[in-house]
Amino acid sequence: MDTKQQILDIKKVCEYDFIKIASFYNDKPIEATFDGKKLDNYTLAINFINDEFLKAEQSTYLVFENDKLIYAGYYSTSFEDRWIKKQNGIYYCWHSENIDNYIKNSQNIDKFSIWITLNPYAKTDDGKIVNISKVIEDTIISNLQPIRNKVGKTLKESQKNTKNVKEILKSI
Repeated sequence: MDTKQQILDIKKVCEYDFIKIASFYNDKPIEATFDGKKLDNYTLAINFINDEFLKAEQSTYLVFENDKLIYAGYYSTSFEDRWIKKQNGIYYCWHSENIDNYIKNSQNIDKFSIWITLNPYAKTDDGKIVNISKVIEDTIISNLQPIRNKVGKTLKESQKNTKNVKEILKSI
């Protein structure tokens, strides 16, 4: 087995492969503002297995507490743009209060990790390759109901009250 493969953790979630890219820790407080308000005691930082993961393209990400999935999401640019605020050479978690405070206030921050999809692509019927990160996120949230997700948990139920656009056009 390749040495790199031995040190990288990979797991399957809802038939998709994810790779562990980072874990969390507390560092000295960051100087930052959000919505015009100064953030107090903002200390949650991220330790990457390799800094190249900051450049990871559009993907689905998962947050685990030990082996328990607590959050699923996706981003459309790079991982760094979605998650990181860098200050004084430290990568601070810059996601949302829902996740950041939950992890920061935990007794054991080192039990939390971030994972991203190894291959967020699928081939369409006409042979095109498309990124399906949002589909992966929706599938995971609908099927596994991560405890920290607020949006998407009622996706299946909400779809019962909607119509396919092609069906709407047939009735016009």
